[in-house]
Parts: sequence; C-alpha cells; structure tokens
Amino acid sequence: MVAQTLGFSDPNFDVYEFAEACGVNTLTQRGAKDGGIAAGFRTWHGQHARPGTWTFDPLVEAITTDTSDRYHRAALVSPRS
Repeated sequence: MVAQTLGFSDPNFDVYEFAEACGVNTLTQRGAKDGGIAAGFRTWHGQHARPGTWTFDPLVEAITTDTSDRYHRAALVSPRS
C-alpha cells in the first residue's frame, strides 16, 4: 500500500528501487527483474491507480510546442462581430 501511494504521488517512483531499499530481493535466480514485484502494483499503461482503489485519473494533455500553442490560442480568441 505504501508503494502504491508513493507511485500515485510521484511520477518518477520506481517500485524496484523502493523494494530494494526495503531489503527485498528484486532479482530472479538468473538476475532478471522479478515480475512478482510489479504484479502487486495497480498500474495501467504506466499510470498508477488511486491508493486503495482501481480508479485511474484521466490523462491530461499538455501543449508543449509553439505550433500547437498558436493553434489553441487562436481557437480561444472569439471572432469579431
């Protein structure tokens, strides 16, 4: 539950780093990441569920380019009568 809360709050949270810091062996006998660590974590396409639920917040689109900024700014300007 702590890892789920941290993952929901911090987009850079790494469940494997957290497990290692807690003293959990995160590797299989062959040295690969143990999938059982992430299997207990409620995620969907990299997004974390709200703690204690299977509810996911809607994705928010961020406009980051000059071209899209001009396009969206023009859409907000009302036409002159």
